[in-house]
Amino acid sequence: MNVTAHLQRSELKDDAADPSRAGGVTSPEAPAIEVSGVTVTYPNGLTAMRDATFSLPHGTICGLVGVNGSGKSTLFRAIMG
Repeated sequence: MNVTAHLQRSELKDDAADPSRAGGVTSPEAPAIEVSGVTVTYPNGLTAMRDATFSLPHGTICGLVGVNGSGKSTLFRAIMG
């Protein structure tokens, strides 16, 4: 599987877990998760996902729903590496 993406994760958890860093949150305006341009192409040439882009602010509870085969697991696998 070939994945091209730009992923940016907030340092919220890292800062909160590290008492030597003051403040805990670097910027409340920055998204907690930002995904830009995720494209997944399988070795057989099938492009399963093209240019998926979204961001989630801090404190957001989000669900991803869709029919079987719509790419939910593919998206999570791409994000998680």
